[in-house]
Amino acid sequence: MNVSPTPLIRFLLRHGKGIIAADDRPESMNKRLEEFKISPTSKNRTLYREIVATTPGIERYISGVILHEETLIATLSSGRSFHETLHARGIITGVKVDQGLEPYNKSAEQTTKGIGTLSKRLVEYKKHGAQFCKWRCVFIITDSTPSDDLIKENAKNLAMYVKTVLASDLVPIIEPEVLMEGNHSLSDCHEVTRRVLQSVFDAIENEKINMAHIILKCNMILPGKKAKVKASPQEVAYETVECLHSAVPAETGGIVFLSGGQSTIEAILNLNAICKISPLPWPVSFSFDRAFMYPVLSVWMGKEKNIKRAQDELLRVVKDVSTAREGHYKPHN
Repeated sequence: MNVSPTPLIRFLLRHGKGIIAADDRPESMNKRLEEFKISPTSKNRTLYREIVATTPGIERYISGVILHEETLIATLSSGRSFHETLHARGIITGVKVDQGLEPYNKSAEQTTKGIGTLSKRLVEYKKHGAQFCKWRCVFIITDSTPSDDLIKENAKNLAMYVKTVLASDLVPIIEPEVLMEGNHSLSDCHEVTRRVLQSVFDAIENEKINMAHIILKCNMILPGKKAKVKASPQEVAYETVECLHSAVPAETGGIVFLSGGQSTIEAILNLNAICKISPLPWPVSFSFDRAFMYPVLSVWMGKEKNIKRAQDELLRVVKDVSTAREGHYKPHN
């Protein structure tokens, strides 16, 4: 069996580059826009993603962009598709393929929906230029959650998703995210993330899937937002790498970190500390969403006159994140 990452995975994770996740569901994106007093419309959701896709120089640091299906089938103000615009700059288009969350077994926990229609939808996504995709599930840490049943259910769905995506000749990114919500400790996050990842990779292995053909999108090991004891970048890096070593097969195609609920600078400093640890058995990069989005929205504010400054800010941030990916980031004075 070939245990080398596919050419597309190698392209996505090549030196100095990473992925922008611009794939929030309309409801989630609307909330982000409203935080910055921007009208939550389809036009503004598309315009934000157009700002991202057309930022000059972004291709020096970005290899792929994950889009929501709403954006994948949309056109820019130029009349070109997002895929055509990104492809012309050497950036690969991906798409979020899960269809959001739903209650699990009438409990407060949530699982991810969309597996039943996935195969049919992948055909359409490919027609619009998608070459890779992402499926997200979430886990919340409380005294009683996540339950073993939920972990197993999400792991089963992720394995089914991977099998379906590979059969469609696309690259699957799996995103089992342990959320920052709550007051859990660093060690709590480590233990829950380890349980989740072990279950996910066990389920994938049971399907006889080549791990080298998968990218893991993973949370860093972090205390909850409401935790009294915070963690330094060095502590985050140590716990994250230890957790991944204990649960992620060495032959996995690569790992990209999500920014989650961290501020932009927190995500950069923590990524930088992780990437200073070597050697690691996997290529390691980034797939940030809010860490890129918030700097853009804070400058753009929904006003056309601010687009150039918003793009300049995005370029600065992606350059910083790319530098952190190499473990060479130094805070600006």
